[in-house]
Amino acid sequence: MKKLLFGLLMLLVVSTASAVQLPDPVITVTEGEEYYTVDVKVEGGYKLRVFCDNLEIETPYEIERLDVEKMYIIRAFAQLYSEGAWSYSNVVEYYLYVPAKEDMPVPGPYPPGWIYFDVIEGEEYYTVLAYCEEDGFTVQLCSNGELVDNPYVIERSPEGDMFYEITACSQAEGYDIVTATMTLVVPALDEPLPGDMNSDGEVTIA
Repeated sequence: MKKLLFGLLMLLVVSTASAVQLPDPVITVTEGEEYYTVDVKVEGGYKLRVFCDNLEIETPYEIERLDVEKMYIIRAFAQLYSEGAWSYSNVVEYYLYVPAKEDMPVPGPYPPGWIYFDVIEGEEYYTVLAYCEEDGFTVQLCSNGELVDNPYVIERSPEGDMFYEITACSQAEGYDIVTATMTLVVPALDEPLPGDMNSDGEVTIA
C-alpha cells in the first residue's frame, strides 16, 4: 500500500513538472550580403534546427547565400528540465527565402557614366550643357589650345567666328576614363554699324 501511494505521489510530481508552461521562442533573422544570421530569444534553454530541401543544415545560426535561391525552414522550441522531467514549448517555425548571390546588387566601384553635350544658341551667348549618367565628371573648354574659364557659357565675339573644342571626362576607380569631345564654331557677333539705319551693312543714302 505504501509503495502504491509513493508511486502515485511520484507520478503526480512528474505530471506537475511536465505541465510547466514555457514561453514560445522568438526567431529573428538579420540579412547580410553573404550570410543570414539567425537568433533565438527565450527564457531558459532551447533547440534550434534549420532545414533546406528536407535536409538539416549544420550551421543553423548562419545561413550562407548560395548561387541559387533557397527556401529554409527554421524551427525552434524552448526546453526546461525541472523536478526530474522535461518541459517543452510549442515549436515555432520561420520560413526564410534567401535569394541567389547574383540577385544582389554589385558593390562599387561602378563604371563611369557616358557623357553627352547639348548647345543652346543665343544672340550674344552660346550655352553648353553637359550630361552624365553619374555625378562625377569634369568639362573643359578650349579655344585655340587655351582653356576658357567658364566652359558652360561662350560669349560671341564681334571680331570674328570663334572655334572651340569641348572635352568632358568621367572616371571611376578601377576603370578607364570615359571622354566625350565636341567641336563648336561660334559665329561672330554682328554689331550694328553707326549710321546704318536699314541694317544692310552699309552706310548709304538709303
